[in-house]
Amino acid sequence: MNKGKIMFLIIWIVIIWIIFSIVLDLKSDKNPRKIVKRNTKTFVVWTLWDDKTKFQNFISEFKKSNNKYETINFVVENFANYEEYFYSLTSAFNKGVWPDVFVLNWNEKSVLQDQSLYIEPSVISSNDFRKKYKWVFSDELIYKAKNNKEYIIGVPVWYETLWIFYNRRYFNSSNLKTWEWVNEIIYKLSDKNTNIIPLWIWNWSTVAYSYDILTQFFLLDWVKSIYKLAWKNISQAFLLYQKYWDIKYENGYNSLLPISSNKNNIELFSHDKIAAIIWYPRMLFDIDKYGYGKNFLLASPFPRYLIWWSDYTFVNYNYFSINRDSINTSLWIDLLKYMTTKEWASVYLNNFPYYLPALIELEPYIMEEKILDKYNIIYKDFFNSNTELKTFNKWIKSIYDNEVIKLLDKERNNQKSFENFKSKLACITKKALELKNLSVTCK
Repeated sequence: MNKGKIMFLIIWIVIIWIIFSIVLDLKSDKNPRKIVKRNTKTFVVWTLWDDKTKFQNFISEFKKSNNKYETINFVVENFANYEEYFYSLTSAFNKGVWPDVFVLNWNEKSVLQDQSLYIEPSVISSNDFRKKYKWVFSDELIYKAKNNKEYIIGVPVWYETLWIFYNRRYFNSSNLKTWEWVNEIIYKLSDKNTNIIPLWIWNWSTVAYSYDILTQFFLLDWVKSIYKLAWKNISQAFLLYQKYWDIKYENGYNSLLPISSNKNNIELFSHDKIAAIIWYPRMLFDIDKYGYGKNFLLASPFPRYLIWWSDYTFVNYNYFSINRDSINTSLWIDLLKYMTTKEWASVYLNNFPYYLPALIELEPYIMEEKILDKYNIIYKDFFNSNTELKTFNKWIKSIYDNEVIKLLDKERNNQKSFENFKSKLACITKKALELKNLSVTCK
């Protein structure tokens, strides 16, 4: 081999070695991205929906029980909108200005979970976790590794389910146990009260959490994941709620409330233009802002298909997760341990009384309590032993929720529109989670 070929070979070996070294460096954890150095005296918590001023009450209680953290500066940020939270959190991780502890919604299956640090058994054991929490949490928040070692993914404090808020002049709780009975009452109301909307679950742009209402209907057909969505599995549920838009039911939508009026269902319900709405318990506080007769407002669990039918109840909850890059190890260990105590959960729920407790031992203490003193709505009304709490895998929650709203705002829905919805959702999700088919336009 001549000197020219030898030199050429050496140059290529050097180039290949440099490229190989760069790839290894990029894949290593030494410098995955730029991380902004943070003072260990600062601890950042990001929450969703819950007022940060009230959240500081828990931090104060935590400091009282852990004097060594009195000098720590706890920075709490809260977001009112999940979509804003999702993108802000993603951006924070990429820029290295992340929170130490953040919340995730269990119905979210995305890259955000990869940023979570699983909790060692020495911090919170899986056996203790199963004893303390309702099974839906232990079933989902315990991760079993290949070596059979179990880790806790995160710590829940509360959960919520969809309820029907109703005016007792038009409904009573016995009318709302099954959809068959609901339909009978709505027929009668439509004949007697032509200027009131019996039940508001259509015109989805004006209905808060319409995506979760649809999801609850899917669960009535025992469909627990977007992977299982197929027209043959959900057509009964899909067509059931569509009745409340259909001209046969009329329901007063087109004549009483054009979408362009920009009024939402809370305002109209509070002004006696709607007889019943489906919402989460926290919406009770929004209803109260508009004012509502305390003797007329009541609530009931989401109706079932049949009185003897054992259904799934859609459960929505966030859990506190540890950022795997947090350097405040001892602090977050103590904070998460504190979150699993009855004392801390009680303080939390007292500040946010519209949530149901994740801790089993708290249930007996709240059963007879009112959610809001003004109204005769108590927690006991919403514990139904005939239904099973169940989450729903949405893939990426923010995308799923937005696409559901688009689907339901179409003038007519049928099998074709549903299949298009599912296809587009799968396409978008594969791009985001699996980085596949990146050049394909999702339609």
